[in-house]
Amino acid sequence: MAYRKTEKILAGIEARKASILAAAIDLITRHGMEGFTTDAIAERAEVAVGLIYKYFPDKTEVLAAVVAQLLARDLATIREAGSLAGGIRAWAQRVAANHRLMATIGAVPAYRAGIRAELAKMIRAAGGESPAILAAVAYGAILEAAGSLRPRDEATLTTALLKAMGLRVRATA
Repeated sequence: MAYRKTEKILAGIEARKASILAAAIDLITRHGMEGFTTDAIAERAEVAVGLIYKYFPDKTEVLAAVVAQLLARDLATIREAGSLAGGIRAWAQRVAANHRLMATIGAVPAYRAGIRAELAKMIRAAGGESPAILAAVAYGAILEAAGSLRPRDEATLTTALLKAMGLRVRATA
């Protein structure tokens, strides 16, 4: 008879996997990619290095899972904002809140493509021309400016981006 994993076992597996991902995110946040080693991940997650390889074939797959998790979170944040101005402001807040992590993850092509595609879709819906180009401009401007953003600057950044796009959209959405 084949062994079947119970709900409790599956929950434990997911908890360990989540712990490994949380440790990886914490390390990237604190030390950038220089601190992203399997030894450091294992130590932070309080697991053996070999256990990481039970869940992820290699370190690249850990990074891919981190990117996928952060991309899903940030896409949800942008979509929940409900408008282009709100989406830009919400993502700018996310980037400003943890600039080191977001600058590192923001350089990963899959993350960049996902966020830019969502921004382009919102720009297209708002009537903007050349949405892919404008999304790239917005993406780069937010990542560049977020390192020095203060909460009161997010509305200014949003307004400036919308004006640069030639859109008449309220920035306070």
